[in-house]
This record gives sequence, structure tokens and C-alpha cells, in this order.
Amino acid sequence: MTKLVDHLKAELNKIPNVSIAPYKQTDLTCVSYLGKEFAHFHDDHEIDVRIPQKFAKRKQLGEPIQSARHPDRSKKSIWRSLRFETPAETDALIELIQALLEEEYRT
Repeated sequence: MTKLVDHLKAELNKIPNVSIAPYKQTDLTCVSYLGKEFAHFHDDHEIDVRIPQKFAKRKQLGEPIQSARHPDRSKKSIWRSLRFETPAETDALIELIQALLEEEYRT
């Protein structure tokens, strides 16, 4: 059975101009759009995504979660840690990222 993170990466790779690659010589995996990082994976169930506040409000994302990797992150930070534990959460995350790229990143 495919791991959720592998499914997420495969679906993100299908989006035009999105690339997934390790960050330099670390274990951090970054997701970029047109060469600019907009997300990175913390582990197999958590991704940090750069989400503008206006987009978060429009999509009613609620309060950001506090990640073990970023326990003191400001609630106003443009970065949000998002967890995905089920196939439904993974599919919802894919839809969210597609909307984010369409509404905020495409020029």
C-alpha cells in the first residue's frame, strides 16, 4: 500500500511547474512552484505550507496548529503546519494546495 506522503508527493508532481527536491544536503524535502519554495515536509504526516492570511481566511482554515518543529510560531505567520493522517485529509490537502497555487502564486 502506498504511504500517504508518497501519494501526496505524486499528486503534487502532477501540477505544472511544481517540483519536489531535497533541500541542499539535508533530510528536508521542499516543494517549489516556478523555483520558489512554498512548502516543505517535516515528516510523513506533516507539511509546512506558505499560506497568505487572506487566503487562509477565505478558505476558513481556522487557527494554525502548533507543530513540534515550530512550537512557538506566531499565529500570524505565513507558514502553516498541516497534518494529514487519512486518505481524505491527503486529498483535501491536495485540493487546498491546488487552489493556493491558482489563486496566490500563478501570475
